[in-house]
Amino acid sequence: MSEEQPIKYAYADKYFFQSDYNYERYKIDFVANLDSSHTGIIALSGSEMETDTIFGELIKACQPWCEENNKKFYVMSPTQLHHCKYPNKEYPCVEWLEFHGYDIMLHNVKDLYLESKKEWGEFRPQKLFTCYNNRYSYHRTRLIRELEDQGMLGKGHVSYNKGKLGGQPYKTKDGISLGIENFQPNETDEWHIHRFPEEYFTGLIDIVTESRYLPGEYYMSEKTFKPIIGQKPFLVVSSQGYHRWLEKKGIQKFDIFDYSFDDEPHLVDRIEGIIQNLKRLDAIYKNRDDYLNLLAELAPMMQNNYDTLINNIKNLKFLMNPTLEHLLTCTLEGNGSYMHGHDIQQTHAFFLEEK
Repeated sequence: MSEEQPIKYAYADKYFFQSDYNYERYKIDFVANLDSSHTGIIALSGSEMETDTIFGELIKACQPWCEENNKKFYVMSPTQLHHCKYPNKEYPCVEWLEFHGYDIMLHNVKDLYLESKKEWGEFRPQKLFTCYNNRYSYHRTRLIRELEDQGMLGKGHVSYNKGKLGGQPYKTKDGISLGIENFQPNETDEWHIHRFPEEYFTGLIDIVTESRYLPGEYYMSEKTFKPIIGQKPFLVVSSQGYHRWLEKKGIQKFDIFDYSFDDEPHLVDRIEGIIQNLKRLDAIYKNRDDYLNLLAELAPMMQNNYDTLINNIKNLKFLMNPTLEHLLTCTLEGNGSYMHGHDIQQTHAFFLEEK
């Protein structure tokens, strides 16, 4: 890319705007300001949502300009979601580039997690695991059902606030609600998305149900970040190969777990593998002293995972790709331009600080 040609950035998240009118006005103004001197359009997303949902309307509005000027609309996200592979028939001018932008946000809020951990004090493991669930999703419902059917639900602190499509809490076969009473995320300190709840450290292992689970949907949200920064052993219900993907981000596997489930192509088999891990560990570690001894053994590895992840983010690993680095370098040198957008400004600030 020539440094003389600026890159225009597209901040296209419809949900940032307060009304459809504002978004419609934004689309019209955005397209009207495009001209042939721009190298392309960049849309960054750290979101777990489908990029078609976030950017689709704007991509279609920009498509005539892309075709006329032989330009690209660059969608940058941690992974290509299962139903959003680019380019495709509907979006022929889109190119996907890897960008782990949500890592920046997680890095910037890590002190909030650490402060809440300090408030709760040392680990007080009373149960084998914790498993927190809020929004309904098939993989969460399937996990909770299997835990119940196999007699493991009582071994952990388990919640599922919107376990039905109507938003009602999940109820066990005995009619027990797994919803947290009056739960509203972010309305109290304990249930703030960037803090640990008090009982988090009363479970030995965290069973994480990530936001995505379809093939190839590798995404690390605050759900997986929590046990890494809280230094707690964990297993994740997500896409096939998710734990191998975490290894690429520097997160080592715990030798107490059998990760063969991670290679299973079917969700139900991955869930079964996780439950079998819990059963095996439940037979070995039977009381609080056993839990504390295990945590002491795992402490060096957990510290290493924490240090590696934070250092990788600070070193811009997985954050940069050639197109984005070119844009940010040009703006640093005064040769680039882009439209206003929160994600690009945040990335730019982080880039300048770490450079």
